[in-house]
Amino acid sequence: MKKNNTREAFPQLFKVSVIIPALNPPKALIQLVHDIKAGGIQKIVVVNDGSSKDHKEIFEKVSQIGATVLNHPINRGVGAAIKTGIAYVAQNHLSSIGVITADSDGQHSAKDVINIANLLKEHPESVILGVRHIHFFKLPLRNFIGNLFAR
Repeated sequence: MKKNNTREAFPQLFKVSVIIPALNPPKALIQLVHDIKAGGIQKIVVVNDGSSKDHKEIFEKVSQIGATVLNHPINRGVGAAIKTGIAYVAQNHLSSIGVITADSDGQHSAKDVINIANLLKEHPESVILGVRHIHFFKLPLRNFIGNLFAR
């Protein structure tokens, strides 16, 4: 029988938690969670921030992959979703050396999340901020407008 050596290959990444706030996420969230887990991060918290019932299957699938799904009955905003995720990690993942947040809509790749986790492993007492190189013409209109105001 072949042994799964994921823990041996990525021992420190098991100590990082990922929080993904999600409001009506695309099906791509399923692949993102799968790829993050395959990259060695096992503590993934997805916060359903008041999504419609049409997205229930997506949350069920990420739960089956092994992510913890927390639910807000109504949309409270991305900040509240991240706070819910951080509170959960603080109470349930005491061995975490840090938290990474990622978007549910495909703006962050699993590779980027794993790269940040590796940096966090090397510098556990640091705040690490990722910088996106945004191609504005490839963004959905609502993301373009949101990023325009956020800048």
